[in-house]
Amino acid sequence: MKFIICDHKSGYTVTDGLIRALNFSKLLYKYHFYKKKLNKFLFTKNIKYENYSKNIIDDIVFKKIFFIFWDNHEKNENKNVVIIRNPKDIIISGYLYHLKCREFWCCNKNINYYHGYKDWYLSEEILRQNNSIIQFAKKFSENICYQNKLKSLNILEGIKFEMNNVAQLTLDGMKKILKKKNIKIVKFEDLIFDTDKTIKSICDYLKYNQLQTILTIFYFKNLKTFKNKKYFNLQKEKNLVNNFQLKRNFYTDKYWNSDLIKFYDKKFNDLDILLSKYY
Repeated sequence: MKFIICDHKSGYTVTDGLIRALNFSKLLYKYHFYKKKLNKFLFTKNIKYENYSKNIIDDIVFKKIFFIFWDNHEKNENKNVVIIRNPKDIIISGYLYHLKCREFWCCNKNINYYHGYKDWYLSEEILRQNNSIIQFAKKFSENICYQNKLKSLNILEGIKFEMNNVAQLTLDGMKKILKKKNIKIVKFEDLIFDTDKTIKSICDYLKYNQLQTILTIFYFKNLKTFKNKKYFNLQKEKNLVNNFQLKRNFYTDKYWNSDLIKFYDKKFNDLDILLSKYY
């Protein structure tokens, strides 16, 4: 089986576009009559795959989220593509998102961060194995909802709070991912800045051969998604297929003062060591 695995604020939406492009290239004709049925499970996490035809399962790519539960997904015969992102961007992106999002866990007190996901996709055995993680994720919103807590803090303390909570789960999971073998690591930044080459390498790894079709669908899906976002610059004078420009300093330069960098280095130094060959 084939999986693309990502986490919160590490290219989640772009990954959706990639998976849709890969699967569309395989399913357009062969399984057209399964379209409605397939739509319901292409992006699920721990579905009972044995309920579906082996031919369908072999032909599609599934999406999994939350690096922290990596060990519960791993099988030697699987092909796994893992999307990672600069951890500093994950932190700031998460902080800004949680200030304004409407996710149920974020806007209500005493709700677990994995609300919904743990109930729908994690077995009782997995919940027992990861009890400490589940309990940690429950503390975010005790007495006051996560979003209101962030709003009560200044920017510096709010980013530190994000690092100590949601971002910690994401980056602890990334550490687990980076220690694994027989996986393909793909940088989110490469998917944006060097799209054609990066998607070709993914296709080669997964043994997909309709590269041009996949690229066309990927660009179409993501241009529609990102054209109004602040951190993408669409240059009208260029062909839309090649004009993504991610403004990296939108996150890094604006927020990372010496105090915050020192706090980050102390907390995630071991992660930076693991990431040194990628960044």
